Amino acid sequence: MKSYLDLVSQYARVHRRKNRITVLCITIAVCLVTAIFGMADMAIRAEVDRAIREDGNFHIAIKDLDEAAGQMIGLRPDVAVSGWLTAASSAALGGRELMLQGSSEALSAEMGLTVSEGHFPQTADEALVDRQLLDALGLSIGDTVTTEAVGGPPVTFTICGTFNDFSALKSRDRHAAFFNEAGIKQCLENRDSRTVYYLQFKNALDIRPGIEDIQTTYGLSPGQIQENQRLLGLYGVSGDPYAYALYGIALVLFLLVLIAGTIMISSSFNISILERTQFFGLLRCLGASKKQVRRYVRRESLGFSLRGIPMGLLAGTVIIWISCAVVGHFNPTFYGNLPLFQLSPIGLAAGVIVGFLTVFLAAMSPCKKASKVSPLNAVTGNMESNLPKVHRAAKTSRLPVDIAMGTSHAFGNRKNMALMAASFAISIILFLSFTVFIDFMSHAMRPLKPSTPDITVALEENGLYLPDDLAAKLNEVPGIERAFGRKYAPLPEKNGLAISLISYEDQQFDWSEAVLVDGSIDSVRENPDTVLVSYDNRQNWKTGDTITLPAAGGDKTVTVGGVLSSLPFNAEENGEILISSEDTFDRITGGQGYTVIDLQVNEAASDDTLGTVNALVAAAESAHSGTPGYDITVADSRQGNQEARSAFYTMSTFVYGFLFIIALITIFNIINSMNISVSSRINQYGVMRAVGMSGRQLVRMVASESAAYALVGCAAGAVLGLPLHAFLYDQMITTRWGDAWSLPWLPLVIIIGLSLATTFLSIIGPTKKIRRMDIVDVINGE
Repeated sequence: MKSYLDLVSQYARVHRRKNRITVLCITIAVCLVTAIFGMADMAIRAEVDRAIREDGNFHIAIKDLDEAAGQMIGLRPDVAVSGWLTAASSAALGGRELMLQGSSEALSAEMGLTVSEGHFPQTADEALVDRQLLDALGLSIGDTVTTEAVGGPPVTFTICGTFNDFSALKSRDRHAAFFNEAGIKQCLENRDSRTVYYLQFKNALDIRPGIEDIQTTYGLSPGQIQENQRLLGLYGVSGDPYAYALYGIALVLFLLVLIAGTIMISSSFNISILERTQFFGLLRCLGASKKQVRRYVRRESLGFSLRGIPMGLLAGTVIIWISCAVVGHFNPTFYGNLPLFQLSPIGLAAGVIVGFLTVFLAAMSPCKKASKVSPLNAVTGNMESNLPKVHRAAKTSRLPVDIAMGTSHAFGNRKNMALMAASFAISIILFLSFTVFIDFMSHAMRPLKPSTPDITVALEENGLYLPDDLAAKLNEVPGIERAFGRKYAPLPEKNGLAISLISYEDQQFDWSEAVLVDGSIDSVRENPDTVLVSYDNRQNWKTGDTITLPAAGGDKTVTVGGVLSSLPFNAEENGEILISSEDTFDRITGGQGYTVIDLQVNEAASDDTLGTVNALVAAAESAHSGTPGYDITVADSRQGNQEARSAFYTMSTFVYGFLFIIALITIFNIINSMNISVSSRINQYGVMRAVGMSGRQLVRMVASESAAYALVGCAAGAVLGLPLHAFLYDQMITTRWGDAWSLPWLPLVIIIGLSLATTFLSIIGPTKKIRRMDIVDVINGE
């Protein structure tokens, strides 16, 4: 042995079991931090992939840009892909609406269009179409078709292939033909068109400066540049104030995760140091200085880090891989390409930083205490600095002696009580904070509302209505779970405000209860001339306000009976939407039939279900064949709903994974904290046993002390965590959807119950160990 520091490896070989526990605690802490940061990273990657697939891989779109400026922008060194996407006014083929679009092959791939069969258009007279159009009209790849003269002159093209399904087309019962750049230019003759320049930057860090530079260089107005807010928000470069608020919230939550990991590792290392006071005292007796003792502890902490951190990183990475595998297995269509064995730099970096930094910080306080005491006291294990000064005796008049002493021990050292309570509180605060994401998911995933239809039958021509008995017939179709209709009437515009009135039946009112912010649903159901409004209405209508509606028979006044956080419909730019009962609707409009019938399918639904629906609709159209414009559309939203459900399940996997990991942090943190508490007082417990305290009394004393820590910590966690929960809820949900914060009883009960249960289970091992040890050894703390 050439140096006293070589004792580190010698001591590690002799005390492998003790060191194993310390290394295991560090491994677990690093694993949890790595997993939670890594899962957040993978969740963002999954959402980026979904955003690109649904909206396109572009960062900005520029309207009304001249061709020369577009060519110059495309040559910028920070631009990866750019090009023009042109949409001409729709045509018709076989009586079905056909959208006409075109762009370059490179840009179309970035916008989410892929060739399923055939090839991308090579000449101006070729086009891709969707598979549904081929099946509906009995066409094949290679056929040449000519559109009807709708929206412009007929367009003739050869079908060169099909493209992937787009839920946006199926949900609107529309079809599309996609041309190359030369082909779409030929379609523009005598047709209205809209050309937009799409741009993708090479690096996310180039996006914000690039947008500002392009706007300044080419004199573009803010209205000309449309940002892909969803994608830029995921990259962290969105200019949306709401997105910036979310970034700040994410920073707060991740800081809480780091603090929790730091406390856990500190607790793990503290117990290792405090249990070896005699060893450090022996080093002092052999001539080691205070500085050498501190260097010894730092070297030892480095060894623990080098052993525990790699194992923690590996375990955390495996958890991330398992999460990605679960998501990919249950959602292979949409998340089958999620990287399975890919490393998360963010997760690995967080694990390494937390591991090294906190272990060294945790080693500072114990080694200072060990280096400051006299060698004699250190050898006997009596660290005077650990013994709090007793100002008053335990009150035993009302409580048994053992319980009173345990409580007195807990509150006798205020610093220790504060540290122990903090270890409980941080776990509770962290858990409550992350539960806000559950509510955020429920609001953000709008298509997952219970009222979301799978199939929509609609008649969009004003003044025409669906047959009265059609809803009942559709409800009898095998595979249809529920059919519910809506009446719609755009009221005459008055003072620049266009109001649309929509009716709800009982089932839709029942669903609205879940999004009611203020007022009463029953008042709108039962009281005539009472309506519901949206929370974000531009007129700032509130419950009790009266609204004068222009109607054919004269103005009518209605009262706002309730406010909903959101509506499943979008109002016009200068318009508002009111929801009423069918009776109120008929009183205002004079009575009319349904314009929309929504259908929800069950597990027995198949393609035959949609075929039967189409047959009933075709029969209804035939019965009104003499009525101009009587064209009923059948929109299939099942693919879009499945995509939304898959996204929801994916995010649920990550969010509930976060909560599970936080629960593990809570369990291990409490176990370590209780071990430290018992170990720091092991000498005092030995004295208690020496003067006659029984093993049962010892357990009760330790239990009462632990209960004091747990109760104070849970109270502190609730007092600090609930305001933070309310703040996060307000920033993430209330400001966006208007839902008021309410006390999160269930998460609060779960985390407090878990903390208390873990506390009492964690003292079983240490108290059994003390009862088995010889009294002399316990007094010496060895």
